[in-house]
Amino acid sequence: MILGVIVLWWWCHSTNDLETVRAEARAAQIPTDFTEMGLVTSSPELAQLVKRLRDTCPRFYSSRETPDELLGWTAFTPVPEALRSFHLAKDSNKMDAWLVDIDALPGSPIILAHNLDEWLKANGWAYASGILLAQRIVVTDEQHLGQELTQLTRLIDSLDASHPESFWYRTRTIKLLRLAIIARLPELMRNPGELPERLRRLADTLSSQLPALYRGIFVAELASFANGRGGPPNNEWPRPMQRFPAAISGRQGRGPYLRQLMEIALRLEQGRDSRSRIAFCRHLQSTLKKQAEAEIGPVLIALQDDLYDHLVASISQELSLRLLANELTGSTWPQDVFALNETPLQRCERDGRMIGAYSVGWNGIDEGGAGDDRYFGLYGPLELPTPATTPTTP
Repeated sequence: MILGVIVLWWWCHSTNDLETVRAEARAAQIPTDFTEMGLVTSSPELAQLVKRLRDTCPRFYSSRETPDELLGWTAFTPVPEALRSFHLAKDSNKMDAWLVDIDALPGSPIILAHNLDEWLKANGWAYASGILLAQRIVVTDEQHLGQELTQLTRLIDSLDASHPESFWYRTRTIKLLRLAIIARLPELMRNPGELPERLRRLADTLSSQLPALYRGIFVAELASFANGRGGPPNNEWPRPMQRFPAAISGRQGRGPYLRQLMEIALRLEQGRDSRSRIAFCRHLQSTLKKQAEAEIGPVLIALQDDLYDHLVASISQELSLRLLANELTGSTWPQDVFALNETPLQRCERDGRMIGAYSVGWNGIDEGGAGDDRYFGLYGPLELPTPATTPTTP
């Protein structure tokens, strides 16, 4: 009995299974540590630049000094006069110095880490800056509109999306850009300049960020298990020995969990087009539902849910950016990759007027812009849209 307990204790603390997974990952050319991820730490000068942006931005944007309506403003509503007053009241010299730092951003992902622990502490240093820049787009005069848009897209291009937290901060900042563009769409339709091409380039980056994200998640999870912390991002796995049965379950299940992460990273890399990725995620959903009763089932289901959230957010943003770019140039709207048949995004109308577009969404069923369909506003909020009977091209 005592010998059995000792053997079980040793097995729970052994890392042989992790070394096997590590070897399998390297054979599949999946990184297993921070060095293998190929992330190049940004220069000390860039680190100082980010520190200045992070330290000075709250002086311009702060929930303590900002009227509530500024935080609640959305597209398709009048711009509150308080928002204009808020920006007019800012110290112009300080603002100009801050914008000089924005212009100095490299336009490529900034990595503020020398090792995995530092990388895992990545935070949304740029989100407050994104809010401020988006507000400036909304209130600026038409003459300076292009400059303000360039500054926000440069900020977005400088964000790393290989870390789960950073991914969502970049996602939220892109949404700010989209809302700000919609607020100024009439002026931009008259003079789009380089904005459509910039939006298309930004949409292209969304395709490459998903494989990098899941390589990063795999590296973080492998290191977490090796350090004895163990567990997927949703913390459904108790720490080893917190409860003895849970420790056994965790030790037994971490191999399948890590291999599932590996498969996701590989499939996202191999299937670069959105339709392939959607098909893989749908297949994963149906496969993992069959495992829900197993000990490892709930953890893998949670992993699938994370993939669904990341995939839908990324593809929806890509569609919305391409929609805006094509609308600005009068081009045919992009294909709806969620649709089972290859059709463009569909028009939404209200009172005979086109207000935006919709995708059939994850279930692939056209519900006329209602139900599970995803709405992309252009000229008005959803508010009970009516499917158009006219052709689907703008």
